[in-house]
Amino acid sequence: MREALFTVRRTADGGLCAKNNVLRLSVAARSREELKEEAREALISAVGPSHVGYRIRLQSESQPQSVPA
Repeated sequence: MREALFTVRRTADGGLCAKNNVLRLSVAARSREELKEEAREALISAVGPSHVGYRIRLQSESQPQSVPA
């Protein structure tokens, strides 16, 4: 299974915005739950039926990214 990593940041109005640079997707919502739903919808629009092979992961912008060895 592939992973679609969305980097999340807080917006000036208190909402959330997330971006996946690999698939060039951006989504926005008021809560993390809504953000994950929006990310799923964007993924479906971008890759079609193959979206079932992806797992959505939200990561805060401030968290360090792990680097594979």
